[in-house]
Amino acid sequence: MSKYEEYINGQSPAIRNICKEVIDNCIADSAKYYIEVFLEVFEKRGISFEFRLNETPEFIKMVREIGRYIYSVNRLKVLLALARRGLINRYIWERLVNFPSVNVSKCTYP
Repeated sequence: MSKYEEYINGQSPAIRNICKEVIDNCIADSAKYYIEVFLEVFEKRGISFEFRLNETPEFIKMVREIGRYIYSVNRLKVLLALARRGLINRYIWERLVNFPSVNVSKCTYP
């Protein structure tokens, strides 16, 4: 489990569901911006997003972590696509994925 997944699972069930909905929407459509999706999800549930941002710095941290997670997943998708097409060899792959923000423990060179 990645540090992001641990972070999300450590939230209350209501917040965890919101986070998962944002993540699923953004990963399904990489053109979506996670802040806008948060706004949509909160609006759908009748929660003032602006109020929550002013409420606690911990909430801002959560939103930022969700964004990082989404970007990491999308980055990995790009790296996998390039590797599958032979545009990245194993040596380059290992150098690209050995960063703290890219968790590829479950993902090996294709």
